[in-house]
Amino acid sequence: MSRTYTFVSRIVMLCMLLAYVFLSVSFADEEIRLIEDESMQAGTYPVYLSDVDPNGNEISKVIRVTVVFPNTVQNQETNEAIDASDFKSTINTVEAMPLDELIKKSKAKAWNILTGEKVPITNFVVEKKENHIFKITFSTEKGTSTTVNAIEFQDELLPYNRAQYKIEERYELNTKVISLIILVAALAPISIGFYLVKQIDTKINETYEYIYYSSDQENK
Repeated sequence: MSRTYTFVSRIVMLCMLLAYVFLSVSFADEEIRLIEDESMQAGTYPVYLSDVDPNGNEISKVIRVTVVFPNTVQNQETNEAIDASDFKSTINTVEAMPLDELIKKSKAKAWNILTGEKVPITNFVVEKKENHIFKITFSTEKGTSTTVNAIEFQDELLPYNRAQYKIEERYELNTKVISLIILVAALAPISIGFYLVKQIDTKINETYEYIYYSSDQENK
């Protein structure tokens, strides 16, 4: 069974090496990266692709990728997209806010999905839903629109349904943490298999020792 240990150990080391290569940011012959580091925001961005052909010549191309979030709306007829986030504000302020302030609070933005160029947000509608809770719709001149919630708050709790009007919060995930999670998930079955093989080997050794001991006792 020592050979089994050696074989399993080599398998584990090989899997760890493959996982490291898989999770690596850089690739030997192909490179994919964002030209601008804005990937955590909704929008259409240029992505640089490069590869090397069999003759050693570099081939490169720029494509456009659209990043969307739950409130992002894409309009294929106008080739526009618009995005905004729910937000909080102090008491009795939302209804009096001008368009530019609402855009700033909600981080609203609109753009052309073919070119990535900014499209002006020209219209908005504020609708009161409940006490200190508002529904705000932003739209472009061509009619591409999205709707978000705005909640006014103060020190004491307000009478609104937290489950229904939960404020959206976006967190930037650390890629190293994600890589670690993927690595653990990939190696967990291998570790379990290694443990089972070790337990089986232990039982076999115990059986061999028992048989040897029994045979030795009979010979005596």
